[in-house]
Formats: sequence, C-alpha cells, structure tokens
Amino acid sequence: MSTQIARLEMLGGEAFKAHHVAKRKPVIVTGHAPIREAARRWNLDHLVAHHPDHQVTVEFYEDGNRNRRWTHKTMTLGEYVSLIRQPGERARYYLAEKPLKEVLPNLAKDVPPPAFLSETVEETYPVVFLGIDTYTGAHYHFAPNEAVLMQIVGRKKVVLFPAEQYQSFYPNPWFLKRSNWSRVPFADEARGLDAAWMPEDAKKNFPKLGRVNAMECVLGPGELLIIPQGWFHIVYGLGECLSVTYFWHGCWRNGFWKVALRDALTTIQKKVVSKSMKVLRGFRSA
Repeated sequence: MSTQIARLEMLGGEAFKAHHVAKRKPVIVTGHAPIREAARRWNLDHLVAHHPDHQVTVEFYEDGNRNRRWTHKTMTLGEYVSLIRQPGERARYYLAEKPLKEVLPNLAKDVPPPAFLSETVEETYPVVFLGIDTYTGAHYHFAPNEAVLMQIVGRKKVVLFPAEQYQSFYPNPWFLKRSNWSRVPFADEARGLDAAWMPEDAKKNFPKLGRVNAMECVLGPGELLIIPQGWFHIVYGLGECLSVTYFWHGCWRNGFWKVALRDALTTIQKKVVSKSMKVLRGFRSA
C-alpha cells in the first residue's frame, strides 16, 4: 500500500518544526526560489562547461548490478558524463554522495541550503548525486542525521517507509559498517514511474516486507523532499539526473527510539574500534 506525501509551497523555521520535526514525516517543498532558478539553468553540459578538467571520484559496479558493493574510479567530470551517456555503461558508474564543493566548486553557490534550514540548523553538509537512470538501494540515515533532497536536473522517484517499520527491511546487523542498509535486493531499475520497486522473489524470500506501508513521490526540477531520520528509502533517478542533499544533525528524540538505540551502539563500537587501532599502532611504532 502506498500513500502520497504532503506538498507545501514554502516552509519557514516554525512551519518546518511543526510540519516535519514534530510529525516525523516527509514533506515536499515546491517554492524554494534558488533551487528553482538552478533547475532552470543547469543541465549536464552546463556542469561540464564550468568544470572542464575537474577530477571526480565515482562508484564503479563492474557487472552493472547496483545491489552489490563497488570500487572507485577517478576521472574528469567530462569523461564521466560521456561514459554515462552510453547506455551500456551508465549502470556501471554513479557519482554519489560526494561533497558539493569538491564536485562542483564553481557552481556550489547556486544551491544554498533552504531558508527553513538556515533559520533552525547551525551546520549542514551538502553532497551531490549525479548520473543517468540511477538507483540507490534501501537505506536510512544514521541517527540523528536528517536530510533534504533538492532535485535540480531531471526527476527522481523516491519510495519511503516509516522508521517504525525498519525491521521489515532486514537491515544489516548493528555492528557492521553498513548497518543502515537493507539486505533485500530491490529492483535496481525504475522501469517507469509506476514500476514495482519490490520484485516478486523478494516478497517470497523476505516475508516481513509484506507488512510495509510505502510513501511514494516523483520529484521534479526545483522541488525538495525532507527525509526524516530512520526512514528507509529507495531512490531512482529517471534519465539524466542531478540532486543535492543537505544533511544536518537533528535531535535523537525526533527519531524512532529503537533505530536511535541501534545507531548509538554502532557509533560507540566505531569509536572503541578506532581507539583500539590507534593504541595498536602506537605499540607497533614504539
């Protein structure tokens, strides 16, 4: 079962708290002027023209299966765009979650954080997603991270699921590096706006998925989607596609407590492991 996500023209700081933070639900914002202006002027050729020899690091999927792990390759932005415009290559490459100022240093000023964030959040971290017919498997953002996805070039189909349903997505164990990712191999191609995101064999092999309630939307250029912490989501880029996502630290209390707890355990474990490694390196160098 799928339900639609509320659309609002604009959010101020207080409305942001009331409509998003308090309710812990995704919201689409359609009236953010700077992003609408960037969406009017930007396309992939525009990006390359402003960064002719700029080096970027992209994900590389050797067999094109985007539910598997990847390695990295470095190339110019122009080389990357040329590669993904080849139908046989686009599934093998994806520029995903790279810092905005590293990928597009000459255009970063065109996509500032939304006004409702600048009124309420002290620090944000913007990253770029750029590709053609892209796919990002089911995952959630570690607590207390929240995000707003700003669509600039092309369209994105996003399917979201409430944090309370996280166990139905068979997340990796809390002690693994990718504990916020699902083990389910969802459909890794959009195949149109109405295509199923859950293959039939997934329903058989992962029966808890039959309980989930999805919220779906298609973002057009200039539209924003606020993604609450702990919400699993699957993202499909439709055609040539670029978005900028601003992350920020929310409040642990605004998330679902079970997800927040498992993320806290993961964070503690990472710190213990990191400190232990430093101690070991100290012994070795002594």
